[in-house]
Amino acid sequence: MTIQELKDFFAKSDFSEASKAKIMSILDGKKEVGNEVFSQVKAVMQEELDKDFNDAGVDVSNNPEAQAAKKEYDEKLDGITNELNDDVAFVEKELTDLEVMRKQVIKASDDLEADKIRQDVLSKV
Repeated sequence: MTIQELKDFFAKSDFSEASKAKIMSILDGKKEVGNEVFSQVKAVMQEELDKDFNDAGVDVSNNPEAQAAKKEYDEKLDGITNELNDDVAFVEKELTDLEVMRKQVIKASDDLEADKIRQDVLSKV
C-alpha cells in the first residue's frame, strides 16, 4: 500500500477527525510505508479503538465478545505487520543482489578495458 492509498483509505474511514489528523501528519512528507510509519499509524488506530471501547463503556478485560473482537483485530494487524516485514526483507534482498550484480558488471567492464589496453600494447610490440 502506498502513502497515497493510506491517505485515501483513512480520509474515507470512520475514524475521528482527530485520529485522521494524527495519521495524516504521520503520512505527510513520507515517500513510502516502512516499519516506522506503520507502527505510528498502528498506534493511532489502537488509540482510536481503545477510545471507542471506553466511550461505549465496554470493559474489554471482562467482555468475551470484546476480547474476541480485539483478538481478531490484533491477529489481522499482526498479519499485516508480518506481510510488511516480508516485503521490506524482499526489497532489501533485491537491493543487495543488485549491488552485487553492479559490482560484477563494473569488474567485468574493468577487466575488458584492461584486456583491450593489453591487446593494444601487444599489437604495437
